[in-house]
Amino acid sequence: QMDFVSVALHELGHVLGFGTADPFKALVVDGKFTGAKAVGAFGGPVPLVNGAHFPNDILGADRPLMDVSDALGTRYVPKPLDIAVFQDLGYTF
Repeated sequence: QMDFVSVALHELGHVLGFGTADPFKALVVDGKFTGAKAVGAFGGPVPLVNGAHFPNDILGADRPLMDVSDALGTRYVPKPLDIAVFQDLGYTF
């Protein structure tokens, strides 16, 4: 089964602007997110899938909350890369 908390957190990420807000889209260049915090956390521009998700394998086995799909029966929480994107959007943690 899908983990409700993970799905809810992921969708809340979209509500907060991940892949949907104009400030997010303004930081996407050639299919990669280029916000300073995210680039610092990742080590370079961050690849995106369809402009609104991270690839599943972007962090190896440590999958971020905002990747393209969730494995069944697994809980996902925001990783530093997820948080860095939201910081680039102006949120503070």
